[in-house]
Amino acid sequence: MRTCTIDGCDADHKGHGLCDQHLARFKRNGPNFDRSPIRRIPKRAPICTVEDCGLPHKTRGYCVGHYCRWQRHGDDFDRSPVMQRDETGEEIIARALRDAEPNTCIEWPLNRNPQGYGVVSIDGKNGFAHRHVCRLAHGAPPTPRLLALHSCDNPPCINKHHLRWGTYKTNAEDRTKRGRGLLGETHHKAKLTEAQVREIKARLAAGEPRQRLADEFGVTNGSIWMIDKGINWRHVA
Repeated sequence: MRTCTIDGCDADHKGHGLCDQHLARFKRNGPNFDRSPIRRIPKRAPICTVEDCGLPHKTRGYCVGHYCRWQRHGDDFDRSPVMQRDETGEEIIARALRDAEPNTCIEWPLNRNPQGYGVVSIDGKNGFAHRHVCRLAHGAPPTPRLLALHSCDNPPCINKHHLRWGTYKTNAEDRTKRGRGLLGETHHKAKLTEAQVREIKARLAAGEPRQRLADEFGVTNGSIWMIDKGINWRHVA
């Protein structure tokens, strides 16, 4: 790449044999412009805005670690320094498997997705860290569709004692038991109220046809069937 022709200046060429700064001087002052070297201040990469952090900026003014804390806890997140680690993802997993204790979460310290789950590269392929730990600790899942479920409800946790294989149904049931899922009227797609469901169940028990109820309440015959079979709205007696 060409550089500036001014003695003592090794900046990249911009035009007329000059770097951008000397070219600007030339345009302002003509052929007799100041040919002294340009003092250039190196650009500094932005850093995390959390006091005493010093780690590279990721987004929203925070480094990766503080951004993940903000995602989980909002503006009142822990602003203590984030520990930098020189370990690779595989080394962190090996240590987590070795040192895991039943009552303590081990949070993934490297990259996480927006939901807070750790992301690790193994053999050139990206995957979830907690799923990789579950496979090493408990064996491969019987089917690829099984999820690595957390008993601690802490997405970045990679403690083997807190992980197990489970179905989507089990995951949904866990959410409901722990009060994290949208249930009944609180679900954004709910078309019925709990009072209406009680009425539907009572009328079904009395032998009223499903289609008549579906037409009256503005839902499908299938929705009434799932209420009748206890698949949907089973929490409503």
